[in-house]
Amino acid sequence: MSEAKSLQKVFFKYTPKNEFQRRILSSSFSVKTLVDVEKRYIEVTASMEEFVSSRQLFELCEEIKDVYQVNFIKIKPQYPSELFSQKVMDSVFFEASLRGAITRGFFNEYSVVIKDTSIHVTISTTNGGIDLIYLSEAPEIISDIIYEQFSKRFTVTIERDTSSYDAPLPYEEQQKKWLNEQREIARKAIANAEVAASASAVKNKDELLDEYKDKLTTLYDDEAFCSSDGDIFSVGKLNFNVSSPEVLYGEEFTPSDPVPLRNIKGEYKNICVFGEIFGIESRETRNKTKIILSFYITDNDSAITC
Repeated sequence: MSEAKSLQKVFFKYTPKNEFQRRILSSSFSVKTLVDVEKRYIEVTASMEEFVSSRQLFELCEEIKDVYQVNFIKIKPQYPSELFSQKVMDSVFFEASLRGAITRGFFNEYSVVIKDTSIHVTISTTNGGIDLIYLSEAPEIISDIIYEQFSKRFTVTIERDTSSYDAPLPYEEQQKKWLNEQREIARKAIANAEVAASASAVKNKDELLDEYKDKLTTLYDDEAFCSSDGDIFSVGKLNFNVSSPEVLYGEEFTPSDPVPLRNIKGEYKNICVFGEIFGIESRETRNKTKIILSFYITDNDSAITC
């Protein structure tokens, strides 16, 4: 049996940039190495006595990948089981996102209860958000990661924190206020319109109200605003920093030329919008083979559903 090599020897071309990297690479030993020459892929399963977060390992692998000029390098850690605790869950959630689970943005605030062979995670989101997480098989992926890294098998359940939804979220409250103000503006517009003077128009006031509501895309009188300064984009009434974008779903692209939400009227394809998601809804198709997701987005100037 060949002697296990430290990761420092496995990746001998790479020079550690700091003491932390040097310590990790010298104290971690290769258990299994997989090399795919055609795909330019290197995967190393390593025995590690010191816990290193998945984000730190990911950043280290990115640096090593550049030195070896390959497409992908992955270090898969194996820790002593006693290192597993609630403190490592941030790392587990990040690793889950790398494996396709939808966890980014949903686990910024959470509570975890670990009991016997079960892990119960509570997060602040909507029912639609929970559906999205389960659709991506996040609980199963999280369970597999813990087993691979700490040799402990848990059943993972994730649910929303209902107590945090007793009162509307700020954006939901703002959206309701925005819609009410929109309807009030529409009422005033109808009252002042010449068509409102006729009896026939009065009879169809509800229809006119809905028509005006669709046309009123913002509560502000100024022009739709959109500008950029390097990686900082100002769209609507919000600023967005896109220096480190993360892909949650679909293909990676470079954010550019965003369209203000108030300018979107009807259906569009291949456009870029910036905004904050303040709600998610999901529903099954009639044949129950697919789930349709709807996202509510705002730039604090207007809002759309997509």
